[in-house]
Amino acid sequence: MQHIILPSPFPRYCPQCKTHRQATKQLLLWRLPNVLILQLKRFSFRNILWRDKINAMVDFPISGLDLSDYCIGSQEETRPAIYDLYGVINHYGGLIGGHYTAFARLPQLPDSQASDIGWRLFDDSIVTAVEEDRVQTRFAYVLFYRCRNTPMTRLPSHSISADVEDKMTLQKVVGGGWIL
Repeated sequence: MQHIILPSPFPRYCPQCKTHRQATKQLLLWRLPNVLILQLKRFSFRNILWRDKINAMVDFPISGLDLSDYCIGSQEETRPAIYDLYGVINHYGGLIGGHYTAFARLPQLPDSQASDIGWRLFDDSIVTAVEEDRVQTRFAYVLFYRCRNTPMTRLPSHSISADVEDKMTLQKVVGGGWIL
């Protein structure tokens, strides 16, 4: 596990030795979710008046994101922490205005690497089939991953309706890990 050295212009105060010292930080997780949602930092806030949109290309894996090194939970509770991408939200534009699109696929229930329906681009009311190599863009903003080989169920089509009882059912399902 790698420690990140914090920049020296901002030393941390050590209460034991009563001095400012260079510090490190490390992120470890006890347990990982079935669905992992990562938001990329795309906006830079330098001060109250100066803000920028960050459009740097982020190289993220489409399949095989391995988080095993970051999970320190007990061996009985942990499962292989390999994730496969199934959705990406893109943001085009700047701070004042912009446009959102999304790439998504429907992973098979038993095998998240395979797709029941291949990659699609959702752009307002237009849905287009796309090749997997088009999913990685410099405008990616939110990434949706599913843990490989985890049990998931799909909602029956009649569960999505406008009445209150069905809305309560959807809220329970969303709280359990589904994103609709």
